[in-house]
Amino acid sequence: MSYVRSGVSLFAAVLLTVAMTACGGGGSSSSSSGTNGGHFAYVADSGGGQFSIYSVNSDGSLKAASFSPYAGGINPRAMVISSDGSHLFAIDTGGARVATFTRDASTGALTAGNVYVPGGVGPSALVLDTAGKYLYVANSVSNDITTFSVDSSGNLTQVGSPMASGSGISSMVMTSSGNFIYAASANDGAIDAYQQNTSTGALTPVPGSPFAAPGRPNALALSPNGAYLVATDPQGGQIYRFLVDANTGALTAATGSPLNVGGQPNAAVVDSSNNYIYWADLENAQINVVTLDSTGKMTNGVTPITVGNAPVYLALSSSGGNLYVVNKMDATVSQFTLANGAPTAMTTATVSTGTSPTSMLIK
Repeated sequence: MSYVRSGVSLFAAVLLTVAMTACGGGGSSSSSSGTNGGHFAYVADSGGGQFSIYSVNSDGSLKAASFSPYAGGINPRAMVISSDGSHLFAIDTGGARVATFTRDASTGALTAGNVYVPGGVGPSALVLDTAGKYLYVANSVSNDITTFSVDSSGNLTQVGSPMASGSGISSMVMTSSGNFIYAASANDGAIDAYQQNTSTGALTPVPGSPFAAPGRPNALALSPNGAYLVATDPQGGQIYRFLVDANTGALTAATGSPLNVGGQPNAAVVDSSNNYIYWADLENAQINVVTLDSTGKMTNGVTPITVGNAPVYLALSSSGGNLYVVNKMDATVSQFTLANGAPTAMTTATVSTGTSPTSMLIK
């Protein structure tokens, strides 16, 4: 891998981990290509300096690839894969940089490319636009966002200077249309919203931004239809839901938001029907389900499900019929099938990962 320069408590430690795992889906990842077979899952093992790679069986269960784990020369945390599946980009917490990898779509194998130092300090989250032209990296220490252009080989070139952002960005997501980016400014108790210029990659704050999310918003998740945004608040035990204006990108608090759920909600993902919000409770090592009725009212589930210690990330299978929970302290992924919104543990309830897994992607 070549180097390119460009422009205390368990709770506290894991919250820092979560703050640095957000990528295209924040503390969450989802895909919607319809089937499971032929896909691969990638888990960033931040403590082991490697990626655990799995093939996804037709029933959604994971099987470790013969070449897994893959040591990419970095300590990966947040990740994103290009829409065509040809490249993976990851934040390296060991060197505070962004690393690029080419990806073999037929085998799932990764090959290390270059590493880049963003112009800001403390890279914590990243998103890639749907066209694969621009990569945005949030820097939680210098409180700004670095823009990189991406060429056809996956090489990055920094575009201008980092743009000032809110304080302590812990998660970023981008709409599937590629028009809007949302960032959780944990220190400000707000959600920042930006509109992308698809030609130049420049970001412009959406009118009304930042949008208040009193507390400490941590992980973000967009509904697959782009109609609403979810934010978790682990310190307040709340889940926020905002309606997204498809034309302007502005956010409006949904009726009943925030919903008090208790515990420490620190990751979330929205199912393919847009009616169920799955969230992870760091404090109690559980997951639960928030259901939306026809009016959009949120109701939290009454029977949480126990998972591994320190659940920090949620992901959905490509078919939308499976849910995966990354358990940092246990170094496992819990796997479930979904039916009418209800998770049921698979026969093989967990698969092992490397040390300190923090995020997961499926492509």
